[in-house]
Amino acid sequence: MATYSGSGKKVTARQKKAAIMAANKWTEEQYRKQYDIFKNKLRAYESYRRAHGAEVETQSPQELLYRAAKAKKREGGEYRPSLEMKRIQSFSAVSITKGRRLAEDLESEYSRRRGAQFAATTEAAFKGFIESTPKAKEILENIKDPVKQEEALKALAEHVHAKQGPSGEVFSGEVYGSGDAAEDFDYSDWLE
Repeated sequence: MATYSGSGKKVTARQKKAAIMAANKWTEEQYRKQYDIFKNKLRAYESYRRAHGAEVETQSPQELLYRAAKAKKREGGEYRPSLEMKRIQSFSAVSITKGRRLAEDLESEYSRRRGAQFAATTEAAFKGFIESTPKAKEILENIKDPVKQEEALKALAEHVHAKQGPSGEVFSGEVYGSGDAAEDFDYSDWLE
């Protein structure tokens, strides 16, 4: 995936690496070590999501680290990692093969711990939406798999958003309020 600077020039891998090192104050050796650790965490995260039925596109560790470095530079002391970055960082840095094997054992302690953490971050991210939308509460109650739960909540949010205009008004033919706009949403694809 090509990345372009604000001036429209392509950012090279070497430039991304320099930006990551500068933002984190890493030496060359620290970069290699941290890059490898992050890559293993990222692959474990992707394996976990795949094992739970999510369609996951393999991401570039350097690209994610570069985006985080740009955000750190832009936001300074106010920088807060994204939900996805927090989740990735919470995974163990295991080999890619071991991460895949751990993720596939859905009954393991590893999967249970990751699932509890995944569910907690999903509930925090969708808190307001869940409180205001009865269908979202229903999804939380009926879908037990944390990854499928999040996928269903994302789809529900998109469904509700598609029925709203740019100012949040509900298009004609719909009843006002996100709870009502969500009433016809079918989440059976995410049920176990």
